[in-house]
Amino acid sequence: TIELRDYQQEAIDNLKKMREDGKTIALLYHATGVGKTITAATDAKAVGGRTLFLVNALKLASQAKETFAKVWPEATLGEYTGSQKDMTQTVIFATVQSISKDLEKFSPTDFDYLIVDECHHAAANTYQKIFTYFHPKFILGLTATPERSDGEDMLELFQNVVHKMDLKTAVERGVLDLQIFGFLRSKSLTEELHKQLLRTAVDTGCFHWLHGGLLKFRYALF
Repeated sequence: TIELRDYQQEAIDNLKKMREDGKTIALLYHATGVGKTITAATDAKAVGGRTLFLVNALKLASQAKETFAKVWPEATLGEYTGSQKDMTQTVIFATVQSISKDLEKFSPTDFDYLIVDECHHAAANTYQKIFTYFHPKFILGLTATPERSDGEDMLELFQNVVHKMDLKTAVERGVLDLQIFGFLRSKSLTEELHKQLLRTAVDTGCFHWLHGGLLKFRYALF
């Protein structure tokens, strides 16, 4: 059993309250590294129905599946990808590209809960096709990036922010330990995350310059 951190429990409590108030869609805005998938898996387990977890990359499906296995070991887990076509398990981890081509193989009411990973991509036609087809009881969008890929406001689609933990807040609350050092930017970081870390470092004062060189970043959960 994974013990939730206080902010994850706050998000779970907020999700429960939202559903009690009749809300059917929400956005979880948490920085990279603070455990969005754990929160989503815990809420899906609490709801208890069949869950569809949408990803835009195959490796993300495998990562999410590993997290769900720890949080919800009683659930059966499957994948719907280019090479694997599971359809009957409690939780299906599907790439958007694969399931959008085969929607007719599913019933519109097959899933009670729809989770959209990296939902800043959700404006794309393939996502909209999936949203139109399925009729879940609740939809949860997950993102570490507040801007949608087309520049529009994600709240137009997801309507309610259930909980926010941006990178600056995560550092200030001690959720993430941000260390900045060296000359070169780590190649493992995306350009956007690099910029986000730099902004946070400046805002929170946890940075130092080394001979005017570029900064190398490292951050990890406490």
